Amino acid sequence: MPGKTPPPAPGSREAAKLRVPETRDIAERLAVVPPGSLTIRSIPFTPLAAFNPSMRIQGDTVELYIRVVAGYYTYTSMIARTGLELQSLLEGSLPPRLEAAPAVLPGNTYDFWGAEDPRVYSLGGELYMTYTGRTRGFFKGEEPLTLPVTAVLRGGRWEPVWVYAPRPAPRMDKDAFAAEIGGVTFHMHRPEWRDRLYVAAASRVERAGAHGGVAELVPRDEVSVEVQAGFEERVGWSAPPVEVEGRVVALLHGVAGDVYRVFAVELSTRGGILSVEAVTPRYIMEPREPYEVYGDRPYTVFPCGAAVVDDKLLVSYGAGDLFSAIAAIDVSELLSELDRGRVD
Repeated sequence: MPGKTPPPAPGSREAAKLRVPETRDIAERLAVVPPGSLTIRSIPFTPLAAFNPSMRIQGDTVELYIRVVAGYYTYTSMIARTGLELQSLLEGSLPPRLEAAPAVLPGNTYDFWGAEDPRVYSLGGELYMTYTGRTRGFFKGEEPLTLPVTAVLRGGRWEPVWVYAPRPAPRMDKDAFAAEIGGVTFHMHRPEWRDRLYVAAASRVERAGAHGGVAELVPRDEVSVEVQAGFEERVGWSAPPVEVEGRVVALLHGVAGDVYRVFAVELSTRGGILSVEAVTPRYIMEPREPYEVYGDRPYTVFPCGAAVVDDKLLVSYGAGDLFSAIAAIDVSELLSELDRGRVD
């Protein structure tokens, strides 16, 4: 069954018209973490790929949650946690070796063939991680092939608590997280339907059942954030929103000519509905470093984490689907770019 596009979020179509196929790369590259620098505690292997990291700042420590691949036969991923010293990171200095601990291993029907692309965020005083789970039917072609799974940190362990399972099921669903904006909790995701319709969507949710202790959530009051420009093949959510000088800013990725680039939107709520207030008309980051243009997926920068530190927005991102990296964006430059694309 083909997908049905939800109604557009207020301001999103207007924002799309402001976008142009240009880039002003304002991201200062701070550090890159090659997969060979990671030692995975309790698992005797060196990762072949370690990329698409999410990020959390804890005092003087930057926690990275990294998608780790052990082999290419099934490309099954786990999520591992490591820590960096914040000041050293800001100075562009990393140790040659990093120890990481498994955070999420495949463990239920929704992530049987892998846990991918984590987004870590706080919600209601608790710490959550939403990741893309490859379902048990992934290699059988049984749809949905992927679904967003959310785990909560309890007692030092990540416990899966819900899965986002739209009805009817899309072919795949990914690029997901939850966020509270204007006092309303939205679940953001990017379903892909059988007719290759891609939608960056946001909705409230309601419980539809449970399986193996994991609650299934379905959308209600869903809108599509239609900021895709005519020169792009698709867009998707990247890092969860952060508050930047009183504004709620989210990063998205746009794919044009198979190149992944980054832009930003400013979000709000209007009558409890997610709305777009501004967009960066130009991309603010694109592949330029050798580790971004080379890898399992060349020409890819793919943010999964963001945090404000002083006057910088730190961004953790995957480079070339092979490396983990961190960049910094000057807050004033970011807001200036958003002001160029304010929706009337």
